[in-house]
Amino acid sequence: MSEEKNILLDILNYELIPYDKIKNSDYLPAFQKSISIMNEDFIKIISDPSPLNLSTFEKSTFLFDQLKIIYNNKRRSDSLDEENLHKEEIDKLINETELSIYTNKDIFKKFKELKEDELKTTEDKYVYKFHMRKFLENGMSISDNEEKLKKLKEIKIKIASLISKYETNLIKDTNKFELNVTNEEDMKEFPESIKSIAKNLSKEKGYESGYCFTLKFPSYSPFMMYCCNRELRKKMYYAYNSKCYGGENSNVELLSEIVDLRQEMSHILGFKNYNEYVLSNRMAKNEENINKFHESIIEKALPKAKEEYDKLFKFANEYEEENKRNKIDTLELWDMSYYSDKLKKKLYDIDSEQLRKYFPLNKVFEKLFNLIYDLFEIKIVKEENIKLFHNDIITFSMWYNNNKMGYFYFDLFPRNEKTMGGWVYSLKPKIMNKYPIVGVNANIRKAVTNKIEDTNLSLGEAETIFHETGHSLHVILSETNYKSITGINVLWDFLEMPSQMMEEFFYEKSMLRQFDVPEDLIERILKVKNFNIGIGTIRQIEFSKIDIKLHSGIFKKGDNIEAFERKHGISVFKKPEGTCIFCGFSHIFNATYDYSCGYYSYMWAEVLALDAYDEFKKSENKKSVAEKYRKWILSKGGSDDPEILFKNFKGREFSIEPFLKSKGFIE
Repeated sequence: MSEEKNILLDILNYELIPYDKIKNSDYLPAFQKSISIMNEDFIKIISDPSPLNLSTFEKSTFLFDQLKIIYNNKRRSDSLDEENLHKEEIDKLINETELSIYTNKDIFKKFKELKEDELKTTEDKYVYKFHMRKFLENGMSISDNEEKLKKLKEIKIKIASLISKYETNLIKDTNKFELNVTNEEDMKEFPESIKSIAKNLSKEKGYESGYCFTLKFPSYSPFMMYCCNRELRKKMYYAYNSKCYGGENSNVELLSEIVDLRQEMSHILGFKNYNEYVLSNRMAKNEENINKFHESIIEKALPKAKEEYDKLFKFANEYEEENKRNKIDTLELWDMSYYSDKLKKKLYDIDSEQLRKYFPLNKVFEKLFNLIYDLFEIKIVKEENIKLFHNDIITFSMWYNNNKMGYFYFDLFPRNEKTMGGWVYSLKPKIMNKYPIVGVNANIRKAVTNKIEDTNLSLGEAETIFHETGHSLHVILSETNYKSITGINVLWDFLEMPSQMMEEFFYEKSMLRQFDVPEDLIERILKVKNFNIGIGTIRQIEFSKIDIKLHSGIFKKGDNIEAFERKHGISVFKKPEGTCIFCGFSHIFNATYDYSCGYYSYMWAEVLALDAYDEFKKSENKKSVAEKYRKWILSKGGSDDPEILFKNFKGREFSIEPFLKSKGFIE
């Protein structure tokens, strides 16, 4: 009887990823074989006397890279299915292999023999820079010091192992907590749709009665917004903001060790700290520029945030007095969502839940795809017969001039086995496949009926669909010739620019009218967009500042992370004792998308995005602007300096002014 073929070994020949045919037991042998094939190709490259062909080098790792992408996507989308997966062995193998590629002295020698100024195209030069940076990161600049090189390898493997453990702990701690509310009085302000979902979950969890809430954001967020019981809000807040801060799934020591090892690694490579190491390969370039960037926004946003806090505090006590309840002494973070929603209703007569009826998921797709056609003449078609790893996944294809350009799918709803948050995977880059494939992942609230077609979106969730589709366009419209710089393989602080720009189109009056939103309500929606914008902006800067300080060298192994957050954060709220954001902050400790020393990137990219969108807003011929945008931004990937690409599109260097105006910080 012939041995069953491992489908993963033939994965490069599949137009779509055959998830339904892949078994957990396929991964390890497939990885092992891909590494063997890669090493055979390396021998050929090294023995070839002619100059290194960059394309040949990249193709040698195609199978390994493809397997890694599929495996990492599985880990984040289906984390609890580990039977026969050999997860620890695979993780170790991936880390060791990635190290071996960029510590191969013979391959490095072939690269060094190439002269950057002799490479023919800008694209070739950026591919060369990309790989030389990888060699630097893996210690080839100190390759004559075997002791240092050995230590560096040990550190990188250890960091990867610790981050994997950090992520696993976070999933476990998130899933562990649940709050079952049995007092109907505590539920009186909840919309019926949320009550129904919570009641169904309570039954699923085995409770005799009540309403069950968890730390998954589609459950946590409405609880904090509608629960009138302040003590329950406080309990929920503490659970959410102390995830992995002690207990059986503690990340305290893991965080401390990861930060310490990052510093040690940076010193070995010749950098004064981890910030300098990371930022030497970013638009921002150094810590000083980020601090200046933060201060230029804090100067405008902090006074606004203080004003918003005072107004909200005053309103909260007025509201409590009206409802014959005790006044509050201090406005706490667990009060923010609850009173903000009440004040928003009072000022703008807007009910977040009532707005959902205007934004059915399928209609959001329809209007978004019409916009993309109007801008880029790209048609998007739903693929009814493509089944992926879960029945909820919705797949589309992109077409231009009747030619298929690629696929992208949406995995939108939370599951116990799925990582929280939103992310995009370039599952099959164009250079590796006839048609690129993009995976869009989010965690939005599903309809009470559990049917996709009945799901209505909040403003924020609809905005998310626009955002993630911006990433998809960046991948599928890329026209680069190398895997390493295609699509979203760009400098980290440029990555979110195309996605954040797409969000702005959702809030155009002409777009909102397509959802049959009444004209007076459109005006109120646009006003509410910047409601408490000062508080929100300062909150985002707080995370960025702590991230930068954490990796500046001043945080030492064993230091109290809660005290560190309190010292280096910035907020108009008092930080509650016993909470610690960074023990559950997977953006900064992430195996796939590592935002360490990079959380500032979201706001940096938003400045670029709003400046780019300003070009569309001012033009009467949006199609011509879109053509220029596609030419200089979407098609280029990481094939040139993003500052140059932006300048080619905009005609000047980027400006912070459109950002400050959009937020209402300046006139």
